[in-house]
Amino acid sequence: MKTIYTTIVWMISLCFMNFLSSQINITSSEVKDYNTASQGDYYVTTDTNELYIGLEDGSLRFVSDFTNKLVQNELAFEDDDYLYISMKINTNDYLVIRYNKTDLNIEKEASGTGTQPSDLQTVQGLTYN
Repeated sequence: MKTIYTTIVWMISLCFMNFLSSQINITSSEVKDYNTASQGDYYVTTDTNELYIGLEDGSLRFVSDFTNKLVQNELAFEDDDYLYISMKINTNDYLVIRYNKTDLNIEKEASGTGTQPSDLQTVQGLTYN
């Protein structure tokens, strides 16, 4: 019964989140001079497949280019100070994002080519920028 309630709450949360922000399709030529963005809305360029987010001042901030990127095998680790998210990018690359537990807005990244870091000791030993 608890699982059913959890699932229902999760589904309602997702529906509610979708009402709070939306996705707007624009072209890449519109991005530079765009000044009417709604804060928190997602903007996707239909010609270059880039993702932007609307800021409070009406401008757009680049989030990512999802073209030709395959993200898979996300793994999560934590220690006393940090939360680590390790992921495989495409076939031979990896990315690890380290979040500071006292302020999740402080994040650092480590990336490379080769085997994806798959344990806490390995992600702790990476160099983050």
